[in-house]
Amino acid sequence: MCSYLLIGFWFTRPPTTNACQKAFVTNRVGDFGLLLGILDFYWITCSFEFRDLFKILNNLIYNNEVKFIFVILCAALLFASAIAKSAQFPFIYGYLML
Repeated sequence: MCSYLLIGFWFTRPPTTNACQKAFVTNRVGDFGLLLGILDFYWITCSFEFRDLFKILNNLIYNNEVKFIFVILCAALLFASAIAKSAQFPFIYGYLML
């Protein structure tokens, strides 16, 4: 929302109105990725605590009770959402239109 308002401040320029809409959509994609990543890790470990999460994941991977590729996918979702939320490459396209 802040990106939308920050870019949309210059609403009289048509490229900025398009850019603020793209920034809003990009942030929503990041929110969805963050939600999926958090829920996947909760589904695996049934905990939101970092200490428990790391301990349980280490035990599950060591005992082959969870596929390592699934853990990598969950971590990639969290990483991609952080990139999208902070408008890093490749999600910076909305800001380049200014």
